Amino acid sequence: MKPIVYSGPVFGHHPTPEHHPEHAGRWTRLYEVLERHPGIILKDPVETGLEAVREVHDATYLSDLAALCNAGGGSLDADTWVGPRSLEVALAASGSALDALDHVLEGTPAFIAGRPPGHHAGRARAMGFCLINHVAVAARAAIDRGARRIAIVDWDVHHGNGTQDLVSAWPEVSFLSLHQDGHWPGTGPTGDVDGGRLRNLGIPSRTGHEAYLEVVRRLVLPWLTRQTPEIVLVSAGYDAHHEDPLGRLSLEARTYHQFAAMLASWCRDRTGTVPLLAVLEGGYAPEALARSVLATLDGLGGTEPDRLPDMEEPRFMLSQDSFLALTRSWRTAFPEPWLSAAGSGNGGQGPDDGADLAPAPPSPPPRAMPSDWPPARDDQAQAAGHDAAPPQPTPGDHYGGG
Repeated sequence: MKPIVYSGPVFGHHPTPEHHPEHAGRWTRLYEVLERHPGIILKDPVETGLEAVREVHDATYLSDLAALCNAGGGSLDADTWVGPRSLEVALAASGSALDALDHVLEGTPAFIAGRPPGHHAGRARAMGFCLINHVAVAARAAIDRGARRIAIVDWDVHHGNGTQDLVSAWPEVSFLSLHQDGHWPGTGPTGDVDGGRLRNLGIPSRTGHEAYLEVVRRLVLPWLTRQTPEIVLVSAGYDAHHEDPLGRLSLEARTYHQFAAMLASWCRDRTGTVPLLAVLEGGYAPEALARSVLATLDGLGGTEPDRLPDMEEPRFMLSQDSFLALTRSWRTAFPEPWLSAAGSGNGGQGPDDGADLAPAPPSPPPRAMPSDWPPARDDQAQAAGHDAAPPQPTPGDHYGGG
């Protein structure tokens, strides 16, 4: 079943300073590709008001954020900036997630292709490019609609610290984050919290396609099975891609296809299909972002991506032996074994312990992309009618977040 994708021009109206990685151009190119692809079911964003997010975010924080936007914008911290319409844009992403709940509860997966990202935003704090925590807003709304077991899977390169902080107080929600070990914001050490309801997987730098998917099989899918969720929400960040400037993992578009396909298959294989909703988080290499989102949509819809000639060549890769050495401590951190010999045949639901890392089965490379797209920057976004960057000093080259 093809997923519904929410996106539209409103997401171009959140300005950031020159050279900021979360610039309008990263979304502009993604939207171009989504509009031009005949297989995409594209739906306009659904804007909402502050009342829709008050259960998640502090009222004073929301009022202060609105006041800053109304005053023309500015910086909330070294990484996080707003313009006059930034709160409206963020609320459109959250509003789209809320609207998508109706579709996913009826069995159709959905993807929110909006901005700014949200998983670092806490109850009373903006952080790491994030203003409103969209996936937490969706989780809270699902609880209000009667859901009692909700699972959030966050595959951004950065730990979803805002989401974990929020849902730690919500017993209905379980949370799993796969993120680069030791990376900004420095939270989410590998291990289980609250009996495994909250799980963090710190992935070693330079981990590539096969090893990453092995972790998904051995530690993500079994975790989902134990949580028995009624709905699965995904914080879909793409800054773990090997082309991304803000991460040091070596994933490829096909990695996201496989991960999404595994999650969708897991959801379909339950007694009654488990609804699945994904929300865009990070991803700051525009071409890689667009390829990876399309691959994700194919995976969610249960289809294979089109062939793509020789565009996925990670610039660095951790050897299998090094990966094994770095992760052997996980044997004592988690209740399930996760290393197995190839051919165990159990789909990651309890492999034999003590064997070597089994490589993931091969998958086709991702969908071919149009060749006429430069990665748009802020000046190109403005030419396309998006808001100009706020008149603030340009921050430095080093950013965390998203």
